[in-house]
Amino acid sequence: KGVAKIVHVDHLTYGSILEGLAAVDTANTAAHYEAALAQYDVALKENDKCYDAYKSKAALYSKMDDLANAVATFELFMATGEVKANDYYTYAGHLSNYAVSVAKTDKEAAAPIFDKAIAATDEGVERSKSPYVQERKALILFAKNCSVTEEVVQAFEGVVELLDANPQYKSDKGTYKTALGQIGDYYLRAGQNEKAIAAYERY
Repeated sequence: KGVAKIVHVDHLTYGSILEGLAAVDTANTAAHYEAALAQYDVALKENDKCYDAYKSKAALYSKMDDLANAVATFELFMATGEVKANDYYTYAGHLSNYAVSVAKTDKEAAAPIFDKAIAATDEGVERSKSPYVQERKALILFAKNCSVTEEVVQAFEGVVELLDANPQYKSDKGTYKTALGQIGDYYLRAGQNEKAIAAYERY
């Protein structure tokens, strides 16, 4: 009997195994990561519709703290057009991580990256009506502004609205508490006690 042909999925799997090995064989982590990246590249070479290879490669770049390449790789996936609503959540996360890193040395250069991340969450919310994508928007706005501004609070209010609108999210007390706590604290500091109390009463 012949040996089974190795296909793109096998390279994807092998890349994942190498990533796992990197966590154990810490003396050779960098080498294992590079080998994993190479496997993801082979998977894409053999099948350019192996979209999970783009995602795995971007996630690995992020793990390697190569945030620019994480964004660039995920954008190659986004360009395929085979994008689902939750992919905007991931894309915004990559952009936000990169923006925070850039902001440490150049806030002006980071601003358009933050804006791109916010736009990605807006698209994700439009497609999914997910409060978790909206929550990511609020957190990105917070990272961009370095404080809880009115814009951040409006984003958290959007989280509450999306939670309220869909019964499947009603039991998620943690997300409710995060959003309502931020809203209440903001209005309390602003001296708008009635709005603060309204948020805290729901909290």
